[in-house]
Amino acid sequence: MKAKNISEYLSIIKDQTNNSKLIHWYRGHSGNSWDLVPSIWRDYNSEDERYMNNEFLWEAKTRTSHYPLDEDWSSWLSLMQHYGLPTRLLDWSKSPLVALFFALDNYINSTDDFTDAAVWLLTPGILNTVSGLNKYIYSINNNVAKKMIKPAFNDSYKIEPKIIAVSSIEHDIRMLVQQSAFTIHSTNTPLDQYMRSQEYLVKINIPKECIPQIAEEIYLLGFKNSTVFPDLAHLALDLKKRFKHKNH
Repeated sequence: MKAKNISEYLSIIKDQTNNSKLIHWYRGHSGNSWDLVPSIWRDYNSEDERYMNNEFLWEAKTRTSHYPLDEDWSSWLSLMQHYGLPTRLLDWSKSPLVALFFALDNYINSTDDFTDAAVWLLTPGILNTVSGLNKYIYSINNNVAKKMIKPAFNDSYKIEPKIIAVSSIEHDIRMLVQQSAFTIHSTNTPLDQYMRSQEYLVKINIPKECIPQIAEEIYLLGFKNSTVFPDLAHLALDLKKRFKHKNH
């Protein structure tokens, strides 16, 4: 499937979701060829994962007064994901427009180096069924999710390789704004190569030549760095970009 503007994009979303009462999530990729695999499985292994997670847990407490209890693995992993540590979580959004914004990221924040982009549409309930669970969206604090997360901290816990969809716990304003959700991956197999992926995944291609127009359209709809990342650093980034050429 291909979308050349926001109207075509939303039309595809409507076609994919209108005849279904199932929940759908979205993920944008600046590179059309990228696989759906969490950052920990791209450049690291399970031993690296445990070392990084535990060292982050030990050292984070001196840097913030708001941290989870030691064995609240789900909250710790969410926090690590939020601050950019490679984890076994893959971010999704419940908003197709938030996902589209992320798909345009290379153009929005660089303009010099961008390619065809893509947005993936996931039906999380079907994924969970394929992975041997009920057609249910589990909380990341649910026992099913916790069993998937424990091996990321302690190698005495074992879990079969699989992928499940979980709803996030909104402990940060960014997660609320981005309408955050996750898939948890205890395998390095990309989700788009996982079993029966055609039943729960759809890919929407965004051609490179259409990206400048779509980026302008999504900006006019209010999606920009400072609204998707509601913090002072991204507010400053948007203001710098807005006034960059004013005096030239």
